[in-house]
Amino acid sequence: MKVSVIIPVKNEEKHIRGLLDSLLTQSRKADEIVMVDGGSTDRTIEIINGYKKGGMPIKLIEVDEALPGRGRNIAIEAAQYDIIAMTDGGIVLNQNWLEKLIVPFEKDSSIEVVYGTYDCYPETLFEKCFCIVYMPAAKQIEGSNVNSPFLASSAIKKDIWEKIGGFKENLRATEDMIFIKEIEKGGFKIKIVPDAKVYWRPRKNLKETFSLSFRYAICDAIMNFHILRYLKKYLLYLTGIYLLYLATKDPIWIILLLIGFLLNLLLVCRKHWKDFLSIIRNKPYAIFYIILIILTLDISQLIGFLTGKIGKR
Repeated sequence: MKVSVIIPVKNEEKHIRGLLDSLLTQSRKADEIVMVDGGSTDRTIEIINGYKKGGMPIKLIEVDEALPGRGRNIAIEAAQYDIIAMTDGGIVLNQNWLEKLIVPFEKDSSIEVVYGTYDCYPETLFEKCFCIVYMPAAKQIEGSNVNSPFLASSAIKKDIWEKIGGFKENLRATEDMIFIKEIEKGGFKIKIVPDAKVYWRPRKNLKETFSLSFRYAICDAIMNFHILRYLKKYLLYLTGIYLLYLATKDPIWIILLLIGFLLNLLLVCRKHWKDFLSIIRNKPYAIFYIILIILTLDISQLIGFLTGKIGKR
């Protein structure tokens, strides 16, 4: 069984070597790697060509401008083989990722979609705090903690992509989640493989954190995703502003505001409670990073969602 690995990239010079090196050391080599560059202005193309000259089976397609959805569509269209494994430019793959991802197809010809899982690989204290706040709670599957489904650790039969109609090409984010939702709606036969793991690099500062969350919030607004969650967040912050107003008249309201903020902090961090306690014990000042990250994510989501709704009109 032959496999095409497809990867959309743009301006990934800082991280692309990590991905390509992890593809080189896979226990099961890719038969073909189709990479679509969506208009890089850095050294991404140069770096990829260096690996290609070194013997990696890379087919590099350059287009003037392509958001991730268009990049994936172009790559899958150009892929030679029926099994399509998908990942992204900022990812590092576990050594047996592709092998584990493909086994279900080899054992059961009725399998149509396989999801692996993912985790953070933080290097700095800020990145560790980001992972605590941003990463969803893992689910227990076959005795392992699994963050799934995750498109950048997945494989599908090519005809599934054709049946769904490909990825949306006009979104800067969430096109992956839309595709996953379409898979769920289609009733295709899915297998989750906890051992097929990739590592996702967290954002390294507040600017990158804001940008990531802002983009996703805009796309959520356009696609009408998570409406209730955003409404709750607006209500939470409007309540906080009102309590601040009341505190100008009676300081006791400050106590209620602080209690509310503390409860929200604990709710956000409870999904990674052990990591949260460990990092606070070792470096108590990390709490300020965590608070800043929560506020940055919330504010960027509130602004981004409103921007998306206004732009949609």
